[in-house]
Amino acid sequence: MNRKVLYGYQIEDGKLVPQPQEAAVVSRIFALCLEGRFQWEISDVLNAEGIQYNPDCPAWTKFKISLTLRNQRCAGADGYPVLIGSETFQSVQTFLQKKWGKHVHRERPVSVLRETLRCPCGGRLTNAINRGLERPEHPEDVVTLILRGISARYACFEANISPSLRRTR
Repeated sequence: MNRKVLYGYQIEDGKLVPQPQEAAVVSRIFALCLEGRFQWEISDVLNAEGIQYNPDCPAWTKFKISLTLRNQRCAGADGYPVLIGSETFQSVQTFLQKKWGKHVHRERPVSVLRETLRCPCGGRLTNAINRGLERPEHPEDVVTLILRGISARYACFEANISPSLRRTR
């Protein structure tokens, strides 16, 4: 489900205004990016802290982080109230361009299963599986990495995994 109002904002008395708690999260997302964190790492941090994207689809994903980092409205475009200063926004855009500007899209190992792999709550499991498959130097750890990735994103999955797999990286 999509949010009706961009994350970080709310409608108050018919006007678009910053939502204080969400605006702080947006600011933190930009700060974590400038620290050099990957988008999936930022989503894992927010999910681990129980920060919800919205009640209907609470989990943060690298795609939601990417959309937030690239959305000019956070810096006041299109008449939106400013959540992020224009210098910070531009610094993030420059950082992302340097980091990913020459990035070539590659087919991920799990792409063929993308539509059939789902968490019990309906979320897609492809990110967690891809992350596990990207570490072939320790094949015996692939399942553990996959389960950790899933449990970090989907609270409904937590009850289904053994305590030894719940530890952090």
